[in-house]
Amino acid sequence: MQSAEKVSITMPPEMMRLIRESVEAGEFGSTSEAMRDAVRV
Repeated sequence: MQSAEKVSITMPPEMMRLIRESVEAGEFGSTSEAMRDAVRV
């Protein structure tokens, strides 16, 4: 497994709300997983 580097980002509240809603809806297991997917896209 590759090692990971921790980063910090700042997002508008609306974007963060959408990410949290996606996690709560079961689309992702965590906010980190949602962010990794967004970066890949």
